[in-house]
Amino acid sequence: MPGGAGKLHLIDPDLAALDVQQLWRQVKDLFLYHAPASDYRVLAAWPGFLRIAVEDILAPVALTAEYEETARWIQAIARNHVAGLSDVGASAAGR
Repeated sequence: MPGGAGKLHLIDPDLAALDVQQLWRQVKDLFLYHAPASDYRVLAAWPGFLRIAVEDILAPVALTAEYEETARWIQAIARNHVAGLSDVGASAAGR
């Protein structure tokens, strides 16, 4: 966070304005989410910025072949990093 930045708050999905709820539905449909992710819940405090993020930035690239390829690449990197972690935090049931 930049110095001097205030605390960011998640907007409650049940209390959000109708236009914000519509934008969240778009995001959920674009990315096959079950609920609005925290970053979109924070942006809901500034509906104009949320609209730009959803309609101008996300929608044009969501679920394109390049997006899917990049997502697979990032997931592979994450799997490799996780594979190198110890199981110190693993639950007894998961062993």
